[in-house]
Amino acid sequence: MLSMVSQSDALGQTAGGPVVGWIGSRASVRASILTAGVLLLPVLGVFGRIARQKKGDPQKETPS
Repeated sequence: MLSMVSQSDALGQTAGGPVVGWIGSRASVRASILTAGVLLLPVLGVFGRIARQKKGDPQKETPS
């Protein structure tokens, strides 16, 4: 599992890094940071899904 995460991270950096860098050199650092933020938006969906699963998990609740 950890290896798959690391490989996915490396692939994303290899694919997205040069594009973000090119935008930074052609436009501005602000534009490159904005582009990197847009590329990270799908992660919000993953975090939202995990949060919903943990909210509905009865094993995670404390007994009263």
